[in-house]
Amino acid sequence: MGNLAINEKAPDFSLVNYKGNNFKLSDFKEKSNVLIVLNRGFVWPFCQKHMMQLHQDHKRFIDKETEIVVIGPEKPEKFREYFDENNFDFLIQIRRY
Repeated sequence: MGNLAINEKAPDFSLVNYKGNNFKLSDFKEKSNVLIVLNRGFVWPFCQKHMMQLHQDHKRFIDKETEIVVIGPEKPEKFREYFDENNFDFLIQIRRY
């Protein structure tokens, strides 16, 4: 895939979240903004800090009508474990295949 320009529409894609539900980017079209976060893994301190910062700023994202989508290499069990222990119920958790 090539680069996207500012204000260019993102290509549609779908993934399965850690709960087994389908996520499709186009489902959010004209409903809300979407912030896609590409996470390298929850074992990395920088990624852990970034997730906590998103958690702390969550109300600001809500106020801007923005959903946060995290895509990472973990298996569904690791997503569930990490998000549950940190109370990150505000994110749509996606596993990259």
